[in-house]
Amino acid sequence: MPPRERTPGEFCWLNILTAEPAEAHEFFAAVLGWTFVEMPGGSRFQAGGRDAGAMFDLAHPNTPRGARPELGMMIKVADADAAVARVRALGGTARDAWEIPRAGRMSVCADGAGAKFDLWQSMAMTGFTTDEATPGAPCWFELRTRDVEAAIAFYTGLFGWTAEDVSQGAVRYARFLLDGRPVAGVIERDLPPHWITYFTVPDVAAAVHAAISRGGTVTMAPRRAADGRTIAELASPHDVPFAITAG
Repeated sequence: MPPRERTPGEFCWLNILTAEPAEAHEFFAAVLGWTFVEMPGGSRFQAGGRDAGAMFDLAHPNTPRGARPELGMMIKVADADAAVARVRALGGTARDAWEIPRAGRMSVCADGAGAKFDLWQSMAMTGFTTDEATPGAPCWFELRTRDVEAAIAFYTGLFGWTAEDVSQGAVRYARFLLDGRPVAGVIERDLPPHWITYFTVPDVAAAVHAAISRGGTVTMAPRRAADGRTIAELASPHDVPFAITAG
C-alpha cells in the first residue's frame, strides 16, 4: 500500500528507551523483523523499509536521569501548546512543549490516572507511514486502566475521538474512533494505568519462540481475542514491553 501520513489525533511515532541497544537490535530484528538506521543519539527502526520509531540508549548522556525501559507512543496534534493546555484542563499532566530542531515540537504527558503518552506537532518529521498489515508495523494501541469512563472523558475531550462500547462479558472495552475510524482501545484492568502497542507478525507462536530463544519473556501467553485474532504480550531482555498480533 502507498505511504499514509498520519493526521492530528492519530498515533504517529514510537520511541524506545532500552539498555544495550545493540542487543535490542538483535532481539527486535528476530522477533519483529525490524531493520535499523543509525542516527545521532540512537537509531530509527523500520518495518517493511519504512520508519516506525526510534530507539535510544538508557545510558546516553541526553537520556533523563532515572528513566526506565519503555516503549512510548506519540499522538499527532496541530498545536502542541494548545494541546498541553487542554491536557492540564482535563486533569492530566504535561510538560511545556519544546522544539526538536528541524523536526517538530513535543510534550511528555499523562492522563489523570497516570498513563503516559507524548504529543507531537510535526514540522519536517511528520511521523511513521507504515502500513498496519506489514510485519513489524504498529497496528493497534490499547490503554489499560481502572476507570474506563474517566479515560473516555479525557481522551475524547483531548483529541476529538468518539468512543464505541464493544464490551463482551463482564470486562469493559471501548474503541476510540477518529472520523469514524478506529484508532485505539481502552480496557478495564486492575493494573497501573498504561498504554501498550501491538505489532503485526505473520505467526504469533513463531514470534514468541524467537523472543524466548533470545532472552525475552512472555507476559501474556498467546490467546484468541474477541475479534478472532491471536495475541500475546512480551518483554524484551531489557524489559521493554510490547504486544503482538496475527490474523
